[in-house]
Amino acid sequence: MDPKAIKELEILHEVSKSEQVNQRHLSKKLDMAAGLVNLYLRRLARKGYIKVTGIKPRRLKYLLTPHGIAEKTRLTYEFALISYKYFKSATDDMREKLKQMEQARQTQMVVYGSGESAEMCLLLIKEFDMRVVAIVDGKAESARFFGYPVVPPDLLPSLNFDKIIVAKMDGHEEVKSALKGAGIAQEKVCWLLNPST
Repeated sequence: MDPKAIKELEILHEVSKSEQVNQRHLSKKLDMAAGLVNLYLRRLARKGYIKVTGIKPRRLKYLLTPHGIAEKTRLTYEFALISYKYFKSATDDMREKLKQMEQARQTQMVVYGSGESAEMCLLLIKEFDMRVVAIVDGKAESARFFGYPVVPPDLLPSLNFDKIIVAKMDGHEEVKSALKGAGIAQEKVCWLLNPST
């Protein structure tokens, strides 16, 4: 799904939620420049997905048309399908990595990160004969994540673990720096995603 289609879906979604939506609201909500929002709205109106009504240019209303509802549904389905395929591929890859670790008798795990990727990782670890020692995250909002203790990266050297699984979608350079600063050897690190991506 190309980035334009994703932006169109986001705008159609916002317009479908309220008739009171305006360009300023869309600009803030979607973190887009107002001029770009205007361009997308005009394109969506030309395609017949939204109807623009109003007396004054600064008081325009945007309404989703039946054609727009159908397009929003199609784009939502396409996005969900792509997301599912990505999730399935990521879980299959992680399962294979965990299987190799278990076969190598690497069973004491540290998970680096406390977001959605870490949640997925923790669920998959439960399928194997492994134990999570801690969650590492320097920006965590809580002392526990799914029942596991959350510690800052500088405490990594004090933990007893076989492998650290980096379960973060971004900030890879920061993670690499923290791991290097903690003296963690590269062979003890398993990236959920390739750090160069």
